[in-house]
Amino acid sequence: DAYQNLDTSAFTSESSAALAAALEAAGRILNGEAEDGQTAGDALTTLMQAAAGLVIDNEAMKQDVEAANQAAQDAMEAAEKVAKEAKEAAEAIQKEAADAIEAAKKEAADAVAAAKKEAADAVAAAKKEAEVAAKKEAEEAAKKEAEEAMKKAEAAAAQKLAEVMAQLEKQSAEAKAAIEAAKKVAEQAQAEASAANLALGKVAFKSSVMTLKSVKSAGKKKLKVKWDKVENAQGYEIRYATNASFKKAKKLTVKGSAASTGTIRKLTSGKKYYVKVRAYQTFDGKKVYTAYSKAKKIRVK
Repeated sequence: DAYQNLDTSAFTSESSAALAAALEAAGRILNGEAEDGQTAGDALTTLMQAAAGLVIDNEAMKQDVEAANQAAQDAMEAAEKVAKEAKEAAEAIQKEAADAIEAAKKEAADAVAAAKKEAADAVAAAKKEAEVAAKKEAEEAAKKEAEEAMKKAEAAAAQKLAEVMAQLEKQSAEAKAAIEAAKKVAEQAQAEASAANLALGKVAFKSSVMTLKSVKSAGKKKLKVKWDKVENAQGYEIRYATNASFKKAKKLTVKGSAASTGTIRKLTSGKKYYVKVRAYQTFDGKKVYTAYSKAKKIRVK
């Protein structure tokens, strides 16, 4: 059952086909359809040899990694483009608001200057009229008229200034809202780029090749296991059993990125053991494993 449920998509088509043929032959024997006197032991031996002969399809894994790399690159480029466009839009709005403020200031200054000139002209006209009339009543009337003209001019200038300031406040609020929207777009783009990098890291780590260098007897009831370190690994998992199919196998976890050896203890003397190893790395609180190395067998002292 373990071999029937095995996912062979990561292995070459030739080795996967050999395993399928061995499974089919074993099934015929179990159903009483054996040919040429073949026994269940023969079929089991053939099946174990086919399983041990499975070969990882490194080319397919390489294509998956390249596809993941391209997808991550595309996502990062799209995120950078969105962030750049958002920044340019915010800068354009800020410039438009600054130009509007300068224009409003100039318009208000011109209005005040015109009002002052109008009032000065009115005062001058009133004085001249008073001098010509040479009457105090005329002077008082002219003065009053000038004051009224000044009040009207100042009121008009104040109203114009209030209108300009209200328009500026509206434009400023719009610019602030646009900047906040651009900031959110940039943050979202950055989050998407980070997610793409995380996914790429997972794919790259899972495709790493695990190599078991040696398994040696390290004294009575002990085995010493050595392997090649895997880049970015945070630890390793040693799996061992007394059968090649690793049924009812046990495991030993060795933590640390620098680890390259582990010792299995409390084994049964004189028994033959099968050993394999794989590396792991934690992503978002979950362990991601490489494929197991090829298994090695040894008899314990």
